[in-house]
Amino acid sequence: MDIHVPKYTTKKKVAVFANGHNTDNLYGFLKGLLDASVPNSVDYFLFMTQSLYSTSDVENKSLNTIFDLPDLSSFDAAILYTPGLNFPDLIEKMVVRLTNSGIPVISVGLEYKGFYSVTVDNYVGMKDLCNHLIDDHNITDILFVAGSKDNSDSNARLQALKDAMAEHNLPFGEDNILYTNWEVGMLLHHIYNMIDSGAKFPQAFVCANDLLAETITYAMEDRNYPNFEKQVITGFDYMEETRAFYPSLASVDQQPIEQGKRSANILTKLFNNENVPDRNTISCRFYPGESCGCNNTREENKLRQQIARSTPRRFMENALIDGLFTSVAREMIHCENFSIMKSHLQDLFYAGDGREGDTFYIMLDHYLAQTPYSKDFSIYPKYQYSDCMDVIVAKDHSKGVPVKSIPTKDLLPGYIGTGSNNLYIFTPLYYESYVCGYIVFTNKLEWIKSAKFIDLVGVLKNAFITHRRNMELNFLNIQLSTLIEKDSLTSVKNRTAYDKYVNEIEKKISDNSCKPFSVICFDINNLKEINDKYGHEKGDEYIKNCCKFICNSFKKSPVFRTGGDEFVSILFDEDYNNREDLLTSMRKEMNALSNTDIIASPAERVSIATGMADYDPGSSDSYIEVFKWADEKMYQHKFIMKNGHIR
Repeated sequence: MDIHVPKYTTKKKVAVFANGHNTDNLYGFLKGLLDASVPNSVDYFLFMTQSLYSTSDVENKSLNTIFDLPDLSSFDAAILYTPGLNFPDLIEKMVVRLTNSGIPVISVGLEYKGFYSVTVDNYVGMKDLCNHLIDDHNITDILFVAGSKDNSDSNARLQALKDAMAEHNLPFGEDNILYTNWEVGMLLHHIYNMIDSGAKFPQAFVCANDLLAETITYAMEDRNYPNFEKQVITGFDYMEETRAFYPSLASVDQQPIEQGKRSANILTKLFNNENVPDRNTISCRFYPGESCGCNNTREENKLRQQIARSTPRRFMENALIDGLFTSVAREMIHCENFSIMKSHLQDLFYAGDGREGDTFYIMLDHYLAQTPYSKDFSIYPKYQYSDCMDVIVAKDHSKGVPVKSIPTKDLLPGYIGTGSNNLYIFTPLYYESYVCGYIVFTNKLEWIKSAKFIDLVGVLKNAFITHRRNMELNFLNIQLSTLIEKDSLTSVKNRTAYDKYVNEIEKKISDNSCKPFSVICFDINNLKEINDKYGHEKGDEYIKNCCKFICNSFKKSPVFRTGGDEFVSILFDEDYNNREDLLTSMRKEMNALSNTDIIASPAERVSIATGMADYDPGSSDSYIEVFKWADEKMYQHKFIMKNGHIR
């Protein structure tokens, strides 16, 4: 295929939408796309969901919001990679959005009006496979293991099988079809039941993809099915692992690398304003294998040797990257708050050895830092990204990007769009129905093939969920602690809070780190008389008025209710420096209130005995001593007030 030298001078941005669970085909497509792209001409932004039929609706909906993330007006073109998306409503939604964007779109797999298409003729490859089974191996009884009923790829393969059977005058009906929704668990259960019940197996299982074919073999092996290697089983996709599988699978190659190359060629022509045909069709190719009874057709043993040699190295590399992300998860779980988590993650990634790649991003919704850690998410958007992202980790070519936040539409902090072609891979982070952000890996194409992204994003997502729940519990504990330490009548701190506060002071006194302080003891006068004469409701009102008077007199110091009519305030810093003036001012104001005729209700008149003592490191060894001095002075003041008729 010819590579066109671009006439355009500005590097282009292309959005790609795909499902990350379609690993081998997606890997092959992207490899072909990158290999055939003109150097230094384009950056690809892959927005990758990981949705499955077996996943809950809430999780799938959160996963699929990654497709809503990009502002398409900032892109020069888009690619909709439909193989593996599986959800017609999701595809239709994207078709509408891409159509409305006004940018050129390439649809890979399915054809849509107004889009350029790169399609694969599934029908011919499957028809060749079926004819091979019937003509070369005398197969007359086939069970088709389908994907989902609404999947066009699965249905095209099913139609090819139906036509082949009809042309050979062989029976084939609905009983010859097993729909799996592409779920291996469902298929395992079905095959187990067939074996356990003694049901008759068909001569051949023809499967809609390679993974379903592998699953049948595993189920037969699990149940010790006799001579399971001889059972005819075919797949579709021609994945590398199934080429080296035992028995090697008869399968159909959709040529995903060629799909990618064809797409890159279309983009180059589009950007050069050259004519491009609307439809581009690639023929898929059937490859016989050991699983259909054909031996030594593909040099399977050589490929098995290569995979056996590379497997230990792959385990070693995976262990290294797993170790990094396990450390990241640990930090996320144990960090006390959002800002500490951000700092620790930056330390890990900026000072690390780059196992995650030299360009890597973690972006989280700014609501996470702004909202309290509770379950009240009323202001938090569901199933959508908000307009701003906090930059948690931003590493560009091994250097941290000094940006705190960006508009969500910008996607990447500090993005310039120069230099070599890059593949930015976006995967979502979410918390139930709340889309919290996204992670961006760069140029890690091999991780798509090995499904490493799914593992790593799962680790981070679970760690983030645990972190968030820990913060919720901390918030609830703080609220509970506040309630436990709060006096229900006056709303100031109670005796429990007082004892806790005093213990902290005692610790500081014992290690000689305590600052100077004063203790003021307060005792309300006349409470018994008011209760007896006017009732306890008026008595409670009187207590609250006295408490408010104390708090207003010592605004920068904690006030504790330590008994029914007893309060204590502990003065540090500014109030400590002004303690004599504050206490004198309080007493003068209290005397003025007592002597006025304007206040009619006794509950509004304030009469409080006070006593103050200072902490002196040279003459006092504990808080208790200071408190006793203040308490004694308070009783002296009370005696004076009573006998001097000071109200």
